[in-house]
Amino acid sequence: MGISPRFHPCSYINRIDTMSAVQVEGKRFTLHGDSSSYSFYVSEHGDLIHSHFGGASHSDPSPAPVIPDGGWLQGNSTAYGRAQREFPDNGNGDFGLPAVRVRHGAGTTVTRFLYDSHQVVEGKKGLEGLPATFGDGKSATTLLITLKDKVARLTATLSYAVFPAHNAFVRSFKIYNGSDQDVVVEAAASFSVDLAHAAEGRDMLQLSGEWAREAQIITRRVQSGFQG
Repeated sequence: MGISPRFHPCSYINRIDTMSAVQVEGKRFTLHGDSSSYSFYVSEHGDLIHSHFGGASHSDPSPAPVIPDGGWLQGNSTAYGRAQREFPDNGNGDFGLPAVRVRHGAGTTVTRFLYDSHQVVEGKKGLEGLPATFGDGKSATTLLITLKDKVARLTATLSYAVFPAHNAFVRSFKIYNGSDQDVVVEAAASFSVDLAHAAEGRDMLQLSGEWAREAQIITRRVQSGFQG
């Protein structure tokens, strides 16, 4: 996986207490590992915008420009053509791959998940029925972000867990249907991060293998577009 343009390699490790691993200032959020940070904030429209993933940063997550200079997006304050969104969905001018795609009872797939609330809890719970990391309050802290689509009456709870000693950020989400119609979740990504132009010169590592030959390291150069 690539890292953000704001990444600066660290020559030191600052041990982070789990209680201070999640920094919340207003509607700006930063997760801290011992030598890394992950930051995002709530935009004026209620969307979650990514701002930093890389070396340790203890300053407020700085708002990244949502609208580029020039082009058809200029002056369109609700377009998300190049915004680094934390939870991209369908129907808002974001033409990248969505983190979630829901088909409603009427057949449409447009959603509008906007910030509603947040909560910080000690530890990290496992995922029922799925393999997952977990830990107590001594090893992990979890930030829960609640997003709501008030028209479709859908709620998404995003989980951001940090294990500071391992510089590990773990994400997942749950979706709840509060409407009186059945919906179909056609796509769901537990972790979606938009690195903009940071892919240049970066490598993506994956662990492949099978029984008796697990964790075979495969390295690929990150290119623009889908990496599957």
